[in-house]
Amino acid sequence: MKKNSLLIMLLLPLIIGCGPKNNPSRNTSNDTPTEFVYSLEKSVFENYQSFNQYQETLLVNKSQLTSNVAISDLTNMYFKNKADFIISLQEDLNNNEERKAQFIEDIGEEEVTYLLNVDTSKMFINLQYHDVDKDKITSNVSNILDAISNKESTSLFFGKIDTFFDDYREVIEMNRLINIYADLFIDNEDYQVKKDELDILYNNLLNDYKKMFQGLLSDDAYVDKAVEYFELTKEDVEFFLSTKVYEDDVMKLFDEETTLENSFSDTLKIPARNELYLQLVNQRKKIATRLGYDNYLEYVYSDVYDRSYSIDDSRALLDNILKYFPKIYYKAMNSLINSSSYLTKITELDLLKSFDFAVNICPQAEQSIRDLKMYGYYNFDNRTNKYSGSYQTTLDANEEKNYIFISTNGDIADYPTVFHELGHYLASEVYDETKVGDKFDLDIAEVDSQGLEYLMGNYFHLFMDDYDAKQLNKIQISNALWTIMSGSTIASFEDYIYTSEEELTLDSIQAKFNEIADSYIYPYSFGYDAFTGDYYYSVVPHIFSSPGYYISYVNSIIPSLLLWANPDLEEAKNQYNTIVSYGTTNDFVYVLNQANLKSPFEESVIVDIYNKMSGLF
Repeated sequence: MKKNSLLIMLLLPLIIGCGPKNNPSRNTSNDTPTEFVYSLEKSVFENYQSFNQYQETLLVNKSQLTSNVAISDLTNMYFKNKADFIISLQEDLNNNEERKAQFIEDIGEEEVTYLLNVDTSKMFINLQYHDVDKDKITSNVSNILDAISNKESTSLFFGKIDTFFDDYREVIEMNRLINIYADLFIDNEDYQVKKDELDILYNNLLNDYKKMFQGLLSDDAYVDKAVEYFELTKEDVEFFLSTKVYEDDVMKLFDEETTLENSFSDTLKIPARNELYLQLVNQRKKIATRLGYDNYLEYVYSDVYDRSYSIDDSRALLDNILKYFPKIYYKAMNSLINSSSYLTKITELDLLKSFDFAVNICPQAEQSIRDLKMYGYYNFDNRTNKYSGSYQTTLDANEEKNYIFISTNGDIADYPTVFHELGHYLASEVYDETKVGDKFDLDIAEVDSQGLEYLMGNYFHLFMDDYDAKQLNKIQISNALWTIMSGSTIASFEDYIYTSEEELTLDSIQAKFNEIADSYIYPYSFGYDAFTGDYYYSVVPHIFSSPGYYISYVNSIIPSLLLWANPDLEEAKNQYNTIVSYGTTNDFVYVLNQANLKSPFEESVIVDIYNKMSGLF
């Protein structure tokens, strides 16, 4: 096992933000279109052209569908068609040099070489989920830990650690798939149950993984053999010895927390979600107390996100936000009322074509974007039985396959969401391996995404008419204000929830959220109950699944807006590419310094952004 594989596998749980070949439990529609048929009676180029036109027609047709089943069926057909076509194309070209030579003349040798090298087994449509042998895996882990504790000969259990690595990879990959399945089909109870089981197994294996290596590397009897066998450097040893390992009773608390978190998708009514949130908060306070922290927010800043800035730094930033932005936010929201651009419809085909324009900002991303579309590492379905959020995640233990999950609305407001997640995708694909750090940094990951999102406004006019381009830029900056104000609202709310020493009740939580929401985003919020006068907080998935996350949206959007505000586009693009080159494994402020961008914790930076935005509304 090489060191990079070991470190990546440890970092993976932090990297995910958050496919079905089919959904086997659902019914199929009766009006499935005829599948594309490859014909040897036509030239390769004619097949190629006809296939691309057919696939484009499928995507346009899909935008007209309203049935969840019909949409899902058409998505599966689209990706199955692509896999079948590539196989037929490769067989044709490999069996007939004359047809291959003509096809090269038609579309170019580079494109033909690419098509011949596509591995259809790696397409998302062909990735198969299977249940893992939990008992076998946990038994092997127990045997390894017992062997280390009993100081047995390494010859007796090093091989078992290699087996553990294989098992761990399998769990990672099946966990990724079942999480995507569960989000693609939130009405599938089997997926939800399997997701909960694998999330818990995964978290426990991660802890056992660290426990194994701490046992090996802290014991003079094992350390030299372990370093040699696993090819570890001095830095690797320090990394493993410094990482936190939790006792069994703490892991039980984490397991209980995970089960509560995963109940979110099954809990649809606001009162029930509020109850669930209070249970989660109490569970998390137990975790913080058990681990010796003064409060749960301190725990997530330290152990979960490994932030280099403090809670007080965040509070000062939130004070500056509240000092400058509420008035301009109100003006921006009013300016968007009755905006007809929200009615401008687009299709999945439009979204896929827009990807190609991202190379204007990140030229090195061309191959990764090509692979994303070819291998089908995305889902843009607009369905009601699909998780309503969007994210990017990895599909395998070595981060060779990355996936974008987006819930679309079918209008031009989908473009910023797509570019946001594409920014995450590119940061996982085109980073400089010589700059890989030793942590996962959530804040810089969000600059990767939001930076691309706001820089792409410079190119909207290339794939939409001028009116829509101007309106979408206005919408996007209004969305930036929404991110700042809503992010500040949730961050302030969670600060209160997790640092307050008073006993929380449903009434006290609601009252505090109403107070904070009125301060930051009145009169617009996450939803409003006209009868009670309460704002909805439990509609925000992050407060269930990723506590303490929202402050990173606020921190990261400030440098992203510095890129947007830079009058020198080429300089801004260079700054963005510097940030992306560091991936997600280096400290937030450090990477900003490398890109010559100021820290959001400086009040002067907030003033500069405020002044720039004020001129637009």
